[in-house]
Amino acid sequence: VQVHNAEVPQTRIGERAAINLQGVETSQIERGDLLAQPGYFKPTYMLNVSYNHLPSASKPLLNRTRVRLHLGTSEYLARTVTLEKRPIAPGQSGFIQLRIEAPAVCEIGDRFVIRDYSPGRTVGGGQVLEVHPQKLKYLPDEEIEVLETLDQGDPKDLVEQHIRRGGFKPFTAVAVAHEISRPVEEVTALIEELISAGNLTRLGTQTASWVIHSEVLEDARQRLLSALTEYHKANPHRLGLKRSELAGKLFGTVDAGLYDAFLDRLVEKGEIELAKLFVLIKGHQIQFNPQQQALADKIIQIYWDAAYVTPEFDELVEQLDAPAEQVRRVLSGLVDRGDLMEIAIKIGRALIFHAKRIEEAKNIVVKLFENKDEIAFFEAREALNSTRKFTTPILNYFDQIGLTVRVGEMRQLKHHK
Repeated sequence: VQVHNAEVPQTRIGERAAINLQGVETSQIERGDLLAQPGYFKPTYMLNVSYNHLPSASKPLLNRTRVRLHLGTSEYLARTVTLEKRPIAPGQSGFIQLRIEAPAVCEIGDRFVIRDYSPGRTVGGGQVLEVHPQKLKYLPDEEIEVLETLDQGDPKDLVEQHIRRGGFKPFTAVAVAHEISRPVEEVTALIEELISAGNLTRLGTQTASWVIHSEVLEDARQRLLSALTEYHKANPHRLGLKRSELAGKLFGTVDAGLYDAFLDRLVEKGEIELAKLFVLIKGHQIQFNPQQQALADKIIQIYWDAAYVTPEFDELVEQLDAPAEQVRRVLSGLVDRGDLMEIAIKIGRALIFHAKRIEEAKNIVVKLFENKDEIAFFEAREALNSTRKFTTPILNYFDQIGLTVRVGEMRQLKHHK
């Protein structure tokens, strides 16, 4: 790196420098390119900015105006979206969203210039406030106040609003510092201040933790409890919502670690319970009406008597001589409650057994190893008095839970491997 023909350890923005890049041809570099570590910049097609329309401009800046955007030494074509639902007259300021026609890279706080699309006269400029905003037509008054706060440039407000507007996402001090172009040490200290003030909340463990805005967290909490309450009311025969289903219902796509930490927090507060794959309101229990309970008793007895050759759903409905949908509801509730258990045979299909029969099957299979280190499939099938159709998924299940391990065509107890 050289500045004015002298080698230097580093150079700064605004200095004229010569940099020797190994393995890069000059033909690969264009005016306006930025030099950074891989992954440092994430290209964007939209920017939220504060904008000053020059008094010398010949006309107001209107919504959807096509302009020439100058960032650094790069020029892009873009369209303006006036976020305050009004034209910006010459000499006035406002907030706009720039929809850029090609990917651009910049940082919060970067300055820009706007020129007419034709004949290319300078009409205004301003400062970048958000680099990866949501696509907007306009902003409500409270969000305009947020942009005004960002425009003032107070570091603490900048950190807080960046995290708040990010929504239910995992933020770390390093990531926030990078995204708002502030020193990591400064952002770390500001985050701790905001946590102490109650504006931010830390989720996770000592080895993996994130911060989230407390308002976002409270909104997620209320929506989760509301979703579970409504589900329990509509489905008293079910234990709860599956974790993955609830996540999709609340957030669409969500970071798994943050979601787990969020659920753990609500468990610690005594508001929800986690049972296997399900999430439920604390204290909720499956409830059957008298008719459903009578049906449940019959179903439990059928699966107990069937042992390891259990009926398919259609066969069960025929035995019970009851409406299929009613049988399905009660059967699902019994699986959720743990009276019965499903063992998958392929994606989307499972066989159902009485839960206590599977516990018995464990003892039966383990006993087969009393005088030998391995057993054949047919030995387990005969001991269970079953068929290949049912024995195969049972043994596969025992492999999955670590009771046995398959070695070729034989099986061994896990600790004998």
